[in-house]
Amino acid sequence: MVNLFTAAYVSEDEYDRIANNCNDAHTRSMRRVGSSGDRKHLCVKDSSNNLRYRENGGGHNPCKGFGVRFVGGGISGGGSPRDYDGKSTNFKDALFGLMCENVTVTDGNLKKWSGSDQMVTAGVKDSRTGVFKSLYDQAAFGVYTAVENTPGYCENINNLNKVIHKDGSTCYDMIKNAVEQKAKGIQYCKTNPKDPKCKCINVSGSDFIRYCKSNPTLPGCVELLKGIAEFESVGLTSASGLFGNADCIVPNICSGDVYEPLSPVPPCANKTAICNQILDLDNIKAAAGITAAQACNINFAAEQEKKDKVKQAEQAEQAERVEQAKLAQTSTTEDKKVSSRLPFGVNRLQAGLGGLSSFLLLICLIIVIILLVPEKNNK
Repeated sequence: MVNLFTAAYVSEDEYDRIANNCNDAHTRSMRRVGSSGDRKHLCVKDSSNNLRYRENGGGHNPCKGFGVRFVGGGISGGGSPRDYDGKSTNFKDALFGLMCENVTVTDGNLKKWSGSDQMVTAGVKDSRTGVFKSLYDQAAFGVYTAVENTPGYCENINNLNKVIHKDGSTCYDMIKNAVEQKAKGIQYCKTNPKDPKCKCINVSGSDFIRYCKSNPTLPGCVELLKGIAEFESVGLTSASGLFGNADCIVPNICSGDVYEPLSPVPPCANKTAICNQILDLDNIKAAAGITAAQACNINFAAEQEKKDKVKQAEQAEQAERVEQAKLAQTSTTEDKKVSSRLPFGVNRLQAGLGGLSSFLLLICLIIVIILLVPEKNNK
């Protein structure tokens, strides 16, 4: 439970009682009446609906529905407005300052209060910023006053995702400053990394691949590791180098309803290199199912057909070269065979054997002649 603060106003003739003074704990004078020597005070109670939350006297008691007490204010015995803590800095010099005591703040209550004229109109200026904060704003985001400081429901980082407005806005949505919004998101994701809204922050660090390998079930990391596996399955390489940041592995991973890091994950700067590497694959169609390839605008069937035709042409050309080499080798062998033959198809072995036979026959004839010649002389 917390205390909220608001200025309170009265109409000139609306009061709860007339008394010589209004000095009890829950009553203040709104005006002096009567002549000198017979002065009276028009008194108003802190819980009275004669106190209003609109400066023009409209509405009802600013703390209606809650505990209430005066912070200060009213008219002194001498007829002058009383000063009180924060009167000028917080309560806009209103005649009365009220504290709505022991207010129970929940996301359900905040959602209900976002449609209450009382809760979005009554309030004070914040001492830190000088900006007016309604009771609703104080309950949601806290307030600093000269009286005391009140923590807001949304200052608890675990409430960042809670819906606190009738339009469906969460604490995070209601933060107007972009830097503060990001800082709150980062703080939240440090303790709640399993929240789907943390997927971008989970993959935003410089060591996001190592982090995700250590935390493979976290939102963002699941998609990232799947993308890396898809790369590797078709032969693409260097997920941490060539493919750059997480957006290169899972395009648009930081789009949608997510908490953002202080430095946003930029669109992939290496998309061309990835797409070119895909086009260099032998099996281009194998990359059709990988997430990153969807950003390449590749007609996988057409590119595969081109690749196959080029490959077929190369194979045909290679086959032709092999055939020509075989024919050349056969021709060389035949030439060698032809050059080893003598006229009439006689080879050298045959010619050698024939020559040897002729030589032996000649020797035999000579021997016969030699043997015949002496016989003839003896006669």
